Amino acid sequence: MSRTLAPGTRVACPRCGRPCIVRRGPRDDERPLSHSNTRKGWCANCAITRWIKETPPLSDLLASDGRWGIEGGPEALFHADIQEAVASVMRAGNCPVDPAEIDWPAVVANWEKETS
Repeated sequence: MSRTLAPGTRVACPRCGRPCIVRRGPRDDERPLSHSNTRKGWCANCAITRWIKETPPLSDLLASDGRWGIEGGPEALFHADIQEAVASVMRAGNCPVDPAEIDWPAVVANWEKETS
C-alpha cells in the first residue's frame, strides 16, 4: 500500500514524469478523475488519457476509420468538439481538475505510453 502524502508535496507522475503537487485524497463523488494523495497518482494528462482509452464511445471514436467525420487516432483529440465533450463530462462529474489544465499536445505526445 502506498504511503499517504501531505498536501503540497511535490512528486513526479509515474507515467510521464511531469511534476505534480499533492492536493488531497480522492472523493467518491468525483468523476472521471480524482485527486490522489499517494505516489501512484498520475498527472491530469495521464489520468485523462487512461480514461479516454478505457471509455466508449471516446475510445471507439479514436479507433475509428473516420466514419463519424473525424479521423481516428490520438490526433482526433485536437478537435475542439472532442475537447469540449471531455470538459463537459469532467464538469458534470464534479471533477476536481479544471478542464483547461489538460495539455492536449502532451496527451497526444504520450499516447502510446502504458496506461495500466
